[in-house]
Amino acid sequence: MKTIKTITKTVTVVETSTTRWLDRAKQKHGLSDYALAPLLGVSTAQMSRYRKGHDYLSDDAALKLAALLEMENAAPIIASAHADRAKTPEARGFWERWAAVAACAVVATTLVAPSPANARSAGGESVYYVK
Repeated sequence: MKTIKTITKTVTVVETSTTRWLDRAKQKHGLSDYALAPLLGVSTAQMSRYRKGHDYLSDDAALKLAALLEMENAAPIIASAHADRAKTPEARGFWERWAAVAACAVVATTLVAPSPANARSAGGESVYYVK
C-alpha cells in the first residue's frame, strides 16, 4: 500500500491598483497573464510577483499597459503603481491623490478636446495636434 503525500500550495493574490489595471487589460483583450507578460516587456515570473504584491509596475510597463488600454495618458497607471510601492501612509496618500487627479485630467481632456477627426467641424477654426 502506497501513501502519496501531496502538498497544496496556497497563493495569495493581493488586490492592488496594479492588479486592477492588469485585470482591465486582460479582460479587454481576452488575455492570460502568460500572454500579457511579453506585451508589457516582463517575464511571467514578474507577472506572478505583481499578482502576489511582491513587486509593482515599472513606469515602462505602465506605459505599455496604458497603450494596451488605449489610454492617451499613462499618468493614472504610473501614479497607481507608485502608490502601491509607497512605504509610508503619507507617500501612499500622496500618490493615490495624484492618481485621482491624473484620472480626472484624462476624463476632462477627453470631454473638452475634440477628436482629430472632429476638430475641423468644431467651429471652423484650425486645430493642430502635436505628438
